[in-house]
Amino acid sequence: MDIGRTLGLVVACCGACWACGGGDSEADGAVRGDAGGNDTDEVPSDDTDEAKDGPSPSPTQEAGAPEPSVAQCETGSLVWGAGEATGLAVGRGGRVLLVGEELRGGANTDLVVELLSEEGEREWREVVNGPANETDRGWAAAVGADLFFAGGSVNGVGGWLRAYDAAGEEAWTATAEPTRVVALAATSSAVYGVGSRELFAFDLDGAELWRVELDADLQANGVTADGDRVYLAAHSTVSGSPFVGIVQAFDAATGDSSWQFDVPGSSESRAEDVATDGEGGVWAVGYEDIGNGRGAWVRRFDDDGDELVHVTHSAGGANDVGKGLAVYGDGSVVFGGVGPSNSRGWLVRIDADGDELWSLPVQAIDDESTAVDNVRLDTDGFLYVSSATAPLKKLCP
Repeated sequence: MDIGRTLGLVVACCGACWACGGGDSEADGAVRGDAGGNDTDEVPSDDTDEAKDGPSPSPTQEAGAPEPSVAQCETGSLVWGAGEATGLAVGRGGRVLLVGEELRGGANTDLVVELLSEEGEREWREVVNGPANETDRGWAAAVGADLFFAGGSVNGVGGWLRAYDAAGEEAWTATAEPTRVVALAATSSAVYGVGSRELFAFDLDGAELWRVELDADLQANGVTADGDRVYLAAHSTVSGSPFVGIVQAFDAATGDSSWQFDVPGSSESRAEDVATDGEGGVWAVGYEDIGNGRGAWVRRFDDDGDELVHVTHSAGGANDVGKGLAVYGDGSVVFGGVGPSNSRGWLVRIDADGDELWSLPVQAIDDESTAVDNVRLDTDGFLYVSSATAPLKKLCP
């Protein structure tokens, strides 16, 4: 994949998009909570090769193309598209941080970090090639305070975490986990992350706060945090047993476990992403086996881990997988995933009680995959969806 390959800017009123104007869109104000779920696999050192591109549009993108206001947008219509990315985070002013990888010399890959403006123009880009000169992968992204965080795996180093300032200059780098960093979340005072074996916390100056070893049979998928708690979406991987989806809460100051919820039932299940609800609780999204295929689920938990809402969703296929979610300022939730063959993406919005507000398919760009792994929001309510196998898309609220 190549997150540097930014597609031509697509404006929401183009013929390929749903019509502008009207619709049931709304501006929801500040986004509530924080979400950070990314899927997994391997991290750099001080010997990394780095290349930054200054503040300029990506090569094939139209600079300065007009962006529609919320009032002009129809829900789900495409504002602009960019390249694939495994990690996705959205900061102030709609700036978008992408973390992924690109091929180098055939089979090997470099870790790539890229910041886009609200209009989808590249502000800076860094390519990381670890000391082993082999396979380096980017998995995770987060934005907190005035810093941008990228996580991944670099051969010869392990689980890699780097903080950047707004101009793309390195603030600090840490080996945060033995093998890889798969998900990140940031608050105004700390950055939290998870890898294949550990959950960890660093302050914004790069000092380690705590580190907790996870169960050996746990596969972490997503993480989020507020001032009091860190929440993990994961699943167990006990040999010979069905996977079991797990949502777990930890004390943000110490890393001590507060509560754990295991998805009930005998069918295989997974928890893929989590997002705080702004009221001391958390939402989680995942999927489970349902007879002939899979179905998506969304759950809301209070501060004690008690389940408040449980919603299941099928987008019409026999194999619908819930992957990412984000919480609006009014408490409603948007979640997304993929259908058969992991190529048909969809989005659903529900209110705080779990009642559906709308659902829609994700619009394709040039007939490419519309897979959804990550779902994020900016403060105006614009949606951002990305995948390692499908272009990043900014969509109208």
